Amino acid sequence: MPELRDELTRAGASEREAAELAALLVRAAEPARFEVPVDEVERVLAHVRPLRRPRQLPRVAIATAALAVVVLALVLFLPSRQQSVQARALAAFGTDQTVLHVRESIFTRIPGVYESDRDVWLDPSRGRARWTQTVGGEIVADTFVEPGRFVRFLQLSGTRVVGRSCRSFAAGCAELIDPITRYRAELRRARVRAVRTTFAGRSTYRLVLPLQGRIDQVVFVDAQTFLPRVIEWRELLPSGRRFVVTTIELRDVERTARADVPAGTFSAPHIGRVVNVVPAGRKLGERTLTVEQARPLHPYWFGPRGLTAVVERRYAHGSVIVVRYGRRELWTYGRAVPPELLAQRLAEVKAIVAGGVPATMFELGVRLVVVRESGTHSLAVVEPAATKEAIVRDLLRARPLR
Repeated sequence: MPELRDELTRAGASEREAAELAALLVRAAEPARFEVPVDEVERVLAHVRPLRRPRQLPRVAIATAALAVVVLALVLFLPSRQQSVQARALAAFGTDQTVLHVRESIFTRIPGVYESDRDVWLDPSRGRARWTQTVGGEIVADTFVEPGRFVRFLQLSGTRVVGRSCRSFAAGCAELIDPITRYRAELRRARVRAVRTTFAGRSTYRLVLPLQGRIDQVVFVDAQTFLPRVIEWRELLPSGRRFVVTTIELRDVERTARADVPAGTFSAPHIGRVVNVVPAGRKLGERTLTVEQARPLHPYWFGPRGLTAVVERRYAHGSVIVVRYGRRELWTYGRAVPPELLAQRLAEVKAIVAGGVPATMFELGVRLVVVRESGTHSLAVVEPAATKEAIVRDLLRARPLR
């Protein structure tokens, strides 16, 4: 019944849903249909002498009325179904008391950024998280967070960076805002329309949710389990086109009762040389250095070409060396993290692995920042109006001044 299918589509159903529902309604009406021979009708009518010939409703009018009833029911039905998909997608994770164990693979199109895998344990009600990040099967970082404590082991430098909270670190605890956490937050906050589709040969729902600024997230939710299978982070380009920056494949999402969590899961890494980091505090002043004066401090730089200034900034708890190339800046600091690099909101950061080392990317006004922390000789690249590809390229080519 093409008319019914068209009306269902206009009521808000996808083309596939409209076709399926139309066929279902036709099958449901089939038992009520019956055929009466024409001569039998004429015979009965010949013996009946009605006072007034009843007015016969056109078949088209009957069909239209029935169709109107169906469409009205579906107009009321479809929004509740959409809401049901969103509610069931949120309920699939359990309550905040449920511990989640997530295994995910992260891909990105930014040159120089590695594909990485993460094994994540989340305990939302107690504010605890433990995640292990690997590249090519090798661990690059092991991180633990709980209220009042942050511990991160960095494999490349062999250091265990320790702080009292995420506020002790540049950009905060970027990885603490796991893709699952962001997805759940938007499911609670935003009203989402679910569109039935297929992904990798399986029936799914496609949801589009906001993420931050010009970035949104497209989530493909399994139609059976209502758990996410793939999350895409897309950025709106000046041309108006959406560009997929990162793809997160959720290989496994398990709900676990707290009593069943393996012993030692939520415990801090205990290997590596301990480096305690703190916010640098109030700025006390600054001075300009020559290259020779800066050399013993080994700040990161690109070389002498294009160099415009070397500045030492002094804070209450430490110093930072800023090497400038026009509007581009390389910040080198130790255990005291300068306040300019402390992100105000965790939702505005992006965790990456560049050159085999974990790094964090975020925005400060019109400037794009990427930070690679080591606890003793950390680097931040700060560039106005830079692309992600360009700033990662600069991060990888920076080297210490010797």
